[in-house]
Amino acid sequence: ADAHDPGKDYLERYVQTTKNLDICCGPNAMWKWSTIVRAVDNLVTISEYDNEMKRILRLAVPFVTVEVVECVFDVVDVALVANFVGTDAAAAYVVADLFISMTHEFIAGIGDAQGTLCPHALGAGNNVLAAQYVQISIVVFLVVSAPILAAWWFFIGNALLWFGLSHHVAQIGVAWTHVAVAHYLVSGVSESVVGLLEISDHEVWVAIVDLIFGTLDMVATLFTVTTWEVTLTTVAWIHLGMEVLFFLFVVVAASRKGWYRQFYQGLLGSFAFKNVSAVKRLVLTAIPLSFGSFLAYSEWEIITLLASRLGPAEAVAWSFLGSIWEVFEATTEGLGEAAAIRISLHLGKGRADLARLSSSKCLLISVLLSFFITSILFMCGDNIAVWLTKDETLQNMLSELLPLVGLGNVTMTFGMTAWHIIGAQGRYRLALVIAMICSWGITIPLCLISVQLLNIDLKGLVSSVVIGYSVTGSVMACVLLRSDWERISQIIQDINRITGETYSDDSDNEEEQSEASKSYVPKSEDSSSESSDDDTDPSKKKGKKRISPKSVVSSALSAASSRRSRSRRKMRSSKSVVSRSASPSTLTSPVAASSLRKPSSTSKNGHMI
Repeated sequence: ADAHDPGKDYLERYVQTTKNLDICCGPNAMWKWSTIVRAVDNLVTISEYDNEMKRILRLAVPFVTVEVVECVFDVVDVALVANFVGTDAAAAYVVADLFISMTHEFIAGIGDAQGTLCPHALGAGNNVLAAQYVQISIVVFLVVSAPILAAWWFFIGNALLWFGLSHHVAQIGVAWTHVAVAHYLVSGVSESVVGLLEISDHEVWVAIVDLIFGTLDMVATLFTVTTWEVTLTTVAWIHLGMEVLFFLFVVVAASRKGWYRQFYQGLLGSFAFKNVSAVKRLVLTAIPLSFGSFLAYSEWEIITLLASRLGPAEAVAWSFLGSIWEVFEATTEGLGEAAAIRISLHLGKGRADLARLSSSKCLLISVLLSFFITSILFMCGDNIAVWLTKDETLQNMLSELLPLVGLGNVTMTFGMTAWHIIGAQGRYRLALVIAMICSWGITIPLCLISVQLLNIDLKGLVSSVVIGYSVTGSVMACVLLRSDWERISQIIQDINRITGETYSDDSDNEEEQSEASKSYVPKSEDSSSESSDDDTDPSKKKGKKRISPKSVVSSALSAASSRRSRSRRKMRSSKSVVSRSASPSTLTSPVAASSLRKPSSTSKNGHMI
């Protein structure tokens, strides 16, 4: 999908089936009434509050809430350390975490790759492969992160001294690092295991539990630092203990509810590294993600160094702007994760039209969300600067920069959501190249010109960042508009579908959404949607089973439960799905998926894999 899209064949079909839009003249000029009506009609289709929109919002709301609240908790945590533990402890905390986070960006790509590949496998009906991705990601994460964290265990003191901090601060940072490395390891494993619940229709429960334990962590830290005279190491032990409790609670509670039962075979009952193709695919997906995260992190650090050349006040003002950007990025990250999960599931199921429609809905939501957040920023106005600092000089600088920051939020939200959608297509290499060229070819050079040559203040840096985000969003939007969704979906299915099962969409009205997707994007006669084939032919409905939303990702159905539920499912003739089985010997060979035929009969024991 990454190497061949859009492809020569698709470009020829695109020219034949799509009307050319001319800007100024021609039969399909963009100012013509017919063109405007067609655009408005598509916008109405995208904006419709249908089942797909509900599912996207159901994913996005908990993800965005958790990301924003965790960002606020981090700020409160630093404030508690600075006010009650000491300024030296806060300096050691911030700088040591900066060094570890810089290298941790390489490791974060492993979890992001799992977040894309697992929905692909799950959408193709392959719970075993989805669980194997989790097993592989955990082992790779531990193997890669262990030497990096071990290096910080021994050399974090030298790094703090090199940064210009005192020996006393370096000793505090070393003591904190010895506990924090364990926290990073537990957190990485926890994110991988909990990620299965987030893509299997339990994201709301996970978000609630995450918020509860995050609140308990903050309350425990507040009570400890205000009651006793503690050190930064004590705060680190509190964070580690709450992370371990969160992980154990989620695993035990979800296991007792049976939510992990369908993943036991792939997670615990097999050695995933025998599946060489799955290991190779996860690693190749994680590499561009890791480099993308590191480049984005390093880009901001370079701009921070350029801001320091303008003066100490400018450097401090830019650091305050960084805290505002973190809140914006939190909302973007939550919405992007929701979009990636939803679109990955559609592509894995072969719902190319629904994946295309879902991507447009996610982009529309991102623009509306960015307008909403920017409006709040503008309404708060100068009050934000007053809340952040009491220095009048810094307040004036921030007040002048906030309008540009609001504009940058709109372009950043659109561009980063498009990044996640392209990643959901399995094309992270393409997204990485676009982001790298726009960042290091546009944003950084403009920042250098504004500071070194033109000697412009922080407005030049903010304007450069906004221009870079605008170009990135435009290029990625072009890639999405010209994507061959049918071909990408077929490739993803060939890679992941090894059980031979095809599930219906998890919406309540599949026919309605299939028709909406057809009306949104015209298609040629030979490219009909798979999502409506089984439902539009009444002759195919007889004898089919209806898989409810949660049963798509639920545990394997026993023969007895299948017989009991079959009579109830027959009462809902409009909601059906074809159930097919494959030989158990193919369960560990995704390469053979493309050559499998779909037998019409179910397995002998009636189990659904």
